[in-house]
Amino acid sequence: MAEALALYGYKVVSIEYDRSVLERTRQRLREAGIDNILFVNGDAHKMPFLDNTFDAVVTYNAMHHMNDYKKVLDEMMRVCKNEGKLLITELNQRGKERVAKMHLQKR
Repeated sequence: MAEALALYGYKVVSIEYDRSVLERTRQRLREAGIDNILFVNGDAHKMPFLDNTFDAVVTYNAMHHMNDYKKVLDEMMRVCKNEGKLLITELNQRGKERVAKMHLQKR
């Protein structure tokens, strides 16, 4: 999702708990010429950002990995500006299959 938003010209901050995943993603996007994403190694349960920081907070197919959904949701609301947007997407199996098919068609 961060990559798609960056390609549309948005300035993106992406938080990732697993440093190795973060570094691989950073390298791949750097090689693709995408440089408007700031990568932060951190935990969505306790984000290292000030209150009311972001115009939008987005999670794409990640909430099912979280230990405490309520805490993550509270954090998302805390860092989102009062008039900001909050978007949470979780795909079911059919949705995952459609997304996988779209990715394969791009290659």
